[in-house]
Amino acid sequence: MSARFSLCTVGFAPHVGTTSSASNAGMCVSAASNASHLLLPRHKLRPASSRRRSPGHRLGVALASADQFVRAAPPTDASGGPVLSSLYRYPVKSGRAEPVGEARLTPEGLEGDRRFVVVSAADGTHRTQRELPRLAILEATVDSAADVLRLRAGAGGVNVSISREGAQAKAASLFGAPLRLADQGDIAAAWLSSWLASSRGGAGRRGRGRGGGGGGDGGGGIFAAAAAILSAAAPPRYRLLRAPDPGTGGEAGVAAAGAAASGAALRGGAGLADVSPLLLVCEESLLALNARRAAEGRPHAPLSRFRPNLVLQGCGRPHAEDAWRRVRVGGAEFHVAGPCPRCGVPDVAQATGARDPAATGPMASLRRYRSRGGQVHFGIYLVPLNPGASVRVGDSVAFEA
Repeated sequence: MSARFSLCTVGFAPHVGTTSSASNAGMCVSAASNASHLLLPRHKLRPASSRRRSPGHRLGVALASADQFVRAAPPTDASGGPVLSSLYRYPVKSGRAEPVGEARLTPEGLEGDRRFVVVSAADGTHRTQRELPRLAILEATVDSAADVLRLRAGAGGVNVSISREGAQAKAASLFGAPLRLADQGDIAAAWLSSWLASSRGGAGRRGRGRGGGGGGDGGGGIFAAAAAILSAAAPPRYRLLRAPDPGTGGEAGVAAAGAAASGAALRGGAGLADVSPLLLVCEESLLALNARRAAEGRPHAPLSRFRPNLVLQGCGRPHAEDAWRRVRVGGAEFHVAGPCPRCGVPDVAQATGARDPAATGPMASLRRYRSRGGQVHFGIYLVPLNPGASVRVGDSVAFEA
């Protein structure tokens, strides 16, 4: 892109969401005062101008709990514009976030993001926190050197060899889209089914299964053998499937149903994400929500509830991202696909998997000022324009509005 970068500063009348009452403006002033960026004409990417923050902002962002993403000292940017303050991926769709300092872009978002999905063993329909809120506490890490997926929940866990080529392809569906994905074996299926059915969600001895492909334990220990017996005695209710690596498309026929093995991205680039491969949120937007929740006498809503990939600091005002059409993070460029319409997942505590009562959760607060056309918007969807580029915490951010 040949756009030039420059700076500008302008004062603004604080505005939160779609309301304009004095009380709303007051909350917005406490969240982001003094100055903001000017929304610039199209075709000119420019950084925002000011990152001055009130003490309330610093306190709100620094609040740390088990239900909130925590990061080290905030990055800085000499231009005073927005910066990428944190970066997250989710190895298993609807599982716990994995913070990373750097990630490479693929046609389907961040490398390693949402490559696995839990599905119903009966019909292959995908499952998320909407149906199984306990998935929030499912930790998944990939050991690339050993080609092993490590699943943990509470005190329980299992290691599973990752199945790719030669794996038995399973029919699945994601929001009605038919897929064929690589089954990760009986050990993973038995452990997931047992854990999801348990009353504690963390029960079960930690073991080492080699459940990919053939489903043998590979000397994986007592739990792996027990899981295999459980699987044989009681067919699992859930299975774990894996999407093909973006750009390969030809892994033993494990690709979108009906698609040629030509390297096309899964679901038009959405991969296993709901709608779009990446979600961006500004910290100022979260601060505005929590100012409202404080006024309502409700606890703050941690950032983790909104499951972002890219989090920005220094956007200038709440929901500034709503007006953006194109974003650059370091050397990576993105098209803004639109606002993110929210389901009920923000009402799930990501530390416990417990669901808030509908009347008191973050969604109830958002509906009061972020409802548009019957939907509640928070954050924006991004599509990568130059796969192969990388994003890093601390990268400068510019946008086209």
